[in-house]
Amino acid sequence: MQTVPNSLARPAVMLVDDDSCFREELVEFLAPRVGRLVATGDRHHARRWLTRESFDLLLLDLKLKDGDSLDLIRDAFGETERKPAIVLISGLDRELLESAYRVANSLGEGGVIAEMRKPLDLDRLERVIEIEPWKQMEERPVPPAMLDPEEVRIGLGKGAVYPFLQPQYDLRDGSLVGFEALARWFRQSEGDYLSPAAFHAYLNGGEFAWPFFQQMLARSAEAFAKLEEKRRPDHLAVNAAAVIFGDERLERAIEDVAERQGLAPSTFTLELTENFSSLDETELLGIVRARVSGFGVSLDDFGKGAANLDCLVRLPLTEVKLDRWFLQNASDDKGGQFIRSIADICLQRGIRVVIEGIETASHLQLATELGFHVGQGYLLGRPVPADEIEAIPANLDIHALSSEQGPDLPRLGDDIRVPARGNWAN
Repeated sequence: MQTVPNSLARPAVMLVDDDSCFREELVEFLAPRVGRLVATGDRHHARRWLTRESFDLLLLDLKLKDGDSLDLIRDAFGETERKPAIVLISGLDRELLESAYRVANSLGEGGVIAEMRKPLDLDRLERVIEIEPWKQMEERPVPPAMLDPEEVRIGLGKGAVYPFLQPQYDLRDGSLVGFEALARWFRQSEGDYLSPAAFHAYLNGGEFAWPFFQQMLARSAEAFAKLEEKRRPDHLAVNAAAVIFGDERLERAIEDVAERQGLAPSTFTLELTENFSSLDETELLGIVRARVSGFGVSLDDFGKGAANLDCLVRLPLTEVKLDRWFLQNASDDKGGQFIRSIADICLQRGIRVVIEGIETASHLQLATELGFHVGQGYLLGRPVPADEIEAIPANLDIHALSSEQGPDLPRLGDDIRVPARGNWAN
């Protein structure tokens, strides 16, 4: 194991690779470019270092003699507040390395910025060091702490639940076709909004699930109804946990809101946030009744659970939302064919398909190339407070947006990946 003394102006780096010749050559390259440098070929030595010290950048050989390096990623993102950027190194074939990258990026909370095949392109590695990705990791905001139950009880009594609405657009002509209502918690004392990270545990059951849903439904419908009729889309989606579908008050509540705001019941789509396997008989019956009453039913975040294919066949869905993972991992032919097949199945069953996570021009290009008709994501429009939706454009120039050169992140296999910064307005 080799160490190089610390330099305050340069990053702390750990190199883990069990090829001693390769490791020595890389240490020689890294030493004048970094600060503190630890180099080892032993996975257990590396784990001990990670438990007692923090690093800015980890260079990890994927396959080691005593196992793989994926556990080291979990260790690096454990208790420490200082999260490193990670580069995977391997002599394995490209397809396996790309798959490992996806798994590692999940374990590393989006901090795996590159995968490099041996022999290394040292110019490329130098560019990784120069962009200082660990600083962008540090800038990611810490999720808010979970709200205290008593604070939730008092806040619900004061109407603290507030919808932010995110637009959905037709990817063929750029017309506004709908909104998704996203729950936020307004803290009057601070004058700010908290994301669901601060209250998500209260949405799926217990005494708070229904009042959360009820306030979201009423307030988002009120804002939606205030739009001029000529520019108002025909679709408003509100998230609903399984327990909401099992509540006998659901149909009456939506009908009352629709009547009060002068909206058709078909305007409302309820986005189911659980998989088919987690639903009990009462909740399944509630989904059917919602459809009989004329409401839409959407499956949110399709692709996150193994039971989703069952949902397509066995639930009376009107919409499926493809999780952003599909789009962000569909740059190769195999990935593109897979999500196109899912879209074809949905369309054959008369199910509307919304592709989520359109954040860059390349995402939009890919979505349109794959034939998706409805899209949602930061490139098209960020969530805005309900009382500001008048400012959301009724039409977008899809061609111009997909041609823009801007904040695109490189696709899988490109030189450098900069970790996306957290955004609690998401």
